[in-house]
Amino acid sequence: MESSEREDYLEAVLVRSLAAQAHPSTKDLAADLSIGEETVSADLKSLEEQGDLVFDETGAISLTVQGRTIAERVLKKHRVLQCFLGEILGMEDHAASDEACVLEHSISDTAINRIGNYVKSAGHRRNWHRGNTSYHRLINNNIPNPVASGLVPGMNKIPPAGTSSTPLGSTLIDAMESVPLAVIGITGGEYLHRLIDLGVIPGEVVILKRRLHNNAVVLQVKECDIALSPEIAGTILVEKM
Repeated sequence: MESSEREDYLEAVLVRSLAAQAHPSTKDLAADLSIGEETVSADLKSLEEQGDLVFDETGAISLTVQGRTIAERVLKKHRVLQCFLGEILGMEDHAASDEACVLEHSISDTAINRIGNYVKSAGHRRNWHRGNTSYHRLINNNIPNPVASGLVPGMNKIPPAGTSSTPLGSTLIDAMESVPLAVIGITGGEYLHRLIDLGVIPGEVVILKRRLHNNAVVLQVKECDIALSPEIAGTILVEKM
C-alpha cells in the first residue's frame, strides 16, 4: 500500500469518528471513499497489521496512537491547504478541498506550518467585506432550516450583550462574541463533512468574531476566519472555555 493510500484511510477513519462521534465500520469507510467493501476490508487488515488501527468485536474501527498521530497530521495539512487555496488564491471551495487532498500527502510539516503562518498574517480577512468568497456563496445558498427539519431541537434568541456565559450545549447562534468556545458536538448530519473540512470539530477551540446582517456568523478557526450561515451555525454545539 502506498503511503498516500495509508494516509487517506487513516484520515477517513478520523473524520468519520469525529463526525459521527462513533467508531466507523468497514462499510462506512467504503461509502466515504467510494471504494469496494472487499478492497477496503483487505486494506484495513493491512493497516491493522502495521499497528495503525484495531477492530473491536463488532467490527468497529479505532485508531491506535500511531494511526491517530498520522491522521491528525494529514487532516491539519488538509485544513491549512484548503484555507490557503480558497482564501488566499481564491479557488472555489470544492476545488480547494480536492486540491488539498492531493497536496496533503507530499507537503512537509515545515512547509505547512509556514503556509499556516502566512495565511494568518497575510490579511486573509481582506475579502469578507466584499462578500465574494466561497463561504459567502455558501451563505446565499438555499440551505434547509435545521430547526424546521428537526435536526436541531430549538434555538434561543441571541443573549444580550454582557450576559455571563454561554450555557453548556448551546448552539453557536447563542454564543458570546470574542471569547474562546469549545466545540462539543454537531447535530446537523448533512453539514458534518463540510464543517470537518473547515476544521470545526468536537474538541476544537473557536471564537465567534462577529454576526453579519443576515444572521450569519464569522468564526475564527485556527488560522482562518470563516463565515457560516445561521442554519449551519445552529447545528454547532459549544461551551465557553
